[in-house]
Amino acid sequence: MTTLFKILGLLLILVVSTAVGFLKAFSLKERLNNLIEIKKGLFLIKERLRLHSGNKERLLHQCIGNTNNCLKGDDLSLWNEFLLSFGLGDTETEFKRCESYITLFEIKISDAEKAFNEQQKLYKCLGFLCGVFICIFLL
Repeated sequence: MTTLFKILGLLLILVVSTAVGFLKAFSLKERLNNLIEIKKGLFLIKERLRLHSGNKERLLHQCIGNTNNCLKGDDLSLWNEFLLSFGLGDTETEFKRCESYITLFEIKISDAEKAFNEQQKLYKCLGFLCGVFICIFLL
């Protein structure tokens, strides 16, 4: 009976450690998707500014919504920098600012894609192998 509990415990450890590796790989993909969504929103803002479509603050909420919840670190600081002074300039200035921030977010997206491609398999395998190592250690 104790052998059965030991096997179930080891299996649980293996499953949990593998799940942690998969969740870490998923967080990399989520960061990439969030950056792509912000870039799409910036394109929408840029095009609507080009067409001179009204209030800039309302335009910002229509095109992007609330994205502060999904960003962290350098991405969040770059986004807050954009939001801090959005709407203070004229339409032409805001159009050029959107273009420059689109370029900055494209760089962030390429870095996130590179990190995702390099690290997703690493996190998945590392989670599984750590689980196997812990199971072997506890045997």
